[in-house]
Amino acid sequence: MNDLEIVIRAFQMEAQQKPNEKIFFGKIGYTFEEFAKLLNGLKHLPRNEKKLVQSHLDRALKMFRENENYRRHMMSLAGVPC
Repeated sequence: MNDLEIVIRAFQMEAQQKPNEKIFFGKIGYTFEEFAKLLNGLKHLPRNEKKLVQSHLDRALKMFRENENYRRHMMSLAGVPC
């Protein structure tokens, strides 16, 4: 499993744990469940939503690669051994 797949899976697992909690991207807010659905249909999203989701994924991936604590947390959520 590559880094991006781990990050996406971690977001999906987090959505199962707390589906109604909000995640905000500037003024736009989604529940974790809604965000997970956006991740599942990333290729078919309208351009603005796709850019928003991709931007968040890029930031999460950068943190995953640079911050050991964040990496361990995401791997734990995704069910991948550290």
